[in-house]
Amino acid sequence: MKAKKILVDSISLLLAVEFFYEGVSKLFSFRAYHAFLSHMPYVQLFSWGLAVLIPLTEIGLATGLVFSKRPVAFLVATVGALVIFVAWICCVYFVAHVLSWPFDPFWLRMVWLHKIIIALAMCWLALGAAWVAAYMNNPSASSPA
Repeated sequence: MKAKKILVDSISLLLAVEFFYEGVSKLFSFRAYHAFLSHMPYVQLFSWGLAVLIPLTEIGLATGLVFSKRPVAFLVATVGALVIFVAWICCVYFVAHVLSWPFDPFWLRMVWLHKIIIALAMCWLALGAAWVAAYMNNPSASSPA
């Protein structure tokens, strides 16, 4: 039981560090991030609002993952946010045929495939942690008997 709690807390902390890093880096380079969003398809009209909303959502998820009494809710919200992010990348990359590089102020050679792989890995981690946390709270729920 204690090992499961340590596993869920470790994954939550890892996801929180990643989300906090992403959110703070976008806020610190707000002008560049806003310019990036204003040139991306499907979001030009909402670029200023999204340039504020996305980093604050990431910081809010990071805070919730660390300090919440209900980690499963924030882990599921993390999965939802990451699925929306990957769907947006796929729409931009495969449907709109826009050639651009993803926004990341610290990685010089980041490509969209890197972003998709990182997001999907984080999604699987969050799903696994949510499953372990839900099973930890109700062990009889997933027993085959």
